[in-house]
Amino acid sequence: MSSCSLNCPQWQLDDVPKLRNSVNEQHNNPLSPTVTKVLDEYLDTLLADESLGDAVAKQLDALLRTGKVPKIEDIDTALSPLPKGGDG
Repeated sequence: MSSCSLNCPQWQLDDVPKLRNSVNEQHNNPLSPTVTKVLDEYLDTLLADESLGDAVAKQLDALLRTGKVPKIEDIDTALSPLPKGGDG
């Protein structure tokens, strides 16, 4: 069973709609329309927060869209920006 580790590819901001669909398809865990709508709005809010950075917002979004309750350690990892020059 494959799962999205926090080493997901770095998508560009223009690819956010594709990100939303591809994460759900990758994991074959259909999210309800209500959950999808909430996560879409949450992602928009995260992307607007300049203190987080797009990569962190997208990693957290990917983690939340897996259809499973994330582990605290995984959330902490997603919220910790990678050091510059890090390979993820």
